[in-house]
Amino acid sequence: MIVTTTDNVPGREIAKILGIVHDARTALVSGKKAQEKIIKSMVKQAERLGADAIVSVKIDIAPMGGYSGTGTAVKLK
Repeated sequence: MIVTTTDNVPGREIAKILGIVHDARTALVSGKKAQEKIIKSMVKQAERLGADAIVSVKIDIAPMGGYSGTGTAVKLK
């Protein structure tokens, strides 16, 4: 699974947008560990959709100190 913060995958064309994937973690988990868990959860969601990649990945610190992540699951040509 390709996971990138860019809107595309260099050298590949997006065939279909499959949907948004997301996850959130509480502040009880350390920053790096929270990001790893968010990405792992998003990859699982994208795999269930039949995606080859997740583009436009963004991970934010939530106002209450937790972390949230979003991305777009896509099928590549």
